[in-house]
Amino acid sequence: MMSAQTHRLKYILQLLGTIGILTLVPGNCLKTVLFLIFWMVTFFPIAKHECALFVGANVMFSVLDVMAVKQGIFYFNHPDFLGLPFWEFLMYGFYVLHGLRLLGGPVPQTNKLQVWALTLAFPLIIASIAPHSVLTFLTLFLIVQLVLFLHEKCDIFSLGFLVLGGNATKYVGIFVLALAFSLSFSCISDQTALTYVTFALLSLGIAFFHEKYDLLYLGYFILMGAVIEYAGIFCGIWGYPGKFLIGLPFWFITMWGCIGLLLRRLILPLLPERKELIHVR
Repeated sequence: MMSAQTHRLKYILQLLGTIGILTLVPGNCLKTVLFLIFWMVTFFPIAKHECALFVGANVMFSVLDVMAVKQGIFYFNHPDFLGLPFWEFLMYGFYVLHGLRLLGGPVPQTNKLQVWALTLAFPLIIASIAPHSVLTFLTLFLIVQLVLFLHEKCDIFSLGFLVLGGNATKYVGIFVLALAFSLSFSCISDQTALTYVTFALLSLGIAFFHEKYDLLYLGYFILMGAVIEYAGIFCGIWGYPGKFLIGLPFWFITMWGCIGLLLRRLILPLLPERKELIHVR
């Protein structure tokens, strides 16, 4: 087993290589092929649940990306299908798997009181954003849950929050946070309103989940997101309508931070333990 320093260096170089392909390789088809080859090599060996996670994350975020583009929140300069370039349909699977491999950490234990507090708070926020879309996104998240975890032969009902008993209860609050966050990006077109809403959601999430590794995941994803976003904008790959003080809308911070927090609190507890993942420091 490689040392912690070698492990970190490997995945930092993986991220830099991915950014290099994104910014330097011409043509969306060639980028897509090189991404897949590069990731297969640098993630090898890949477990079945990691493949399922890669597919599930890509399905979920691709739908949200398409809806966000239709809302006019951002745009790609050279889209191929549904407003997205081909390679964009693969990127969030990479981000999620890369973050898990690099950061690892212990499986979080969630207090049930925190779960119920979040469960009661977030439906109010959801209803104020887009009540007509709740059923659509609930269905989407349940489908992704099945894609991720059905291969482990779990009870289907424990994957949703329709059954709030036993181990399922500790996922309910963070599940609703994920639902509310996705709704905001797919239903709010005003940049300022989106910043305020997502900041409120992320702040509430941090108020309940702020262990060392929660903040590590949150901070790393914000840093990774900043590097990727600025690289993409500088190279003319995508853009955001309007002018911004930092060159990006401020909600990019809340978006990437929430992905990191949700990855640790929603996904990590449901994955099979792997020594090389859990004990990386």
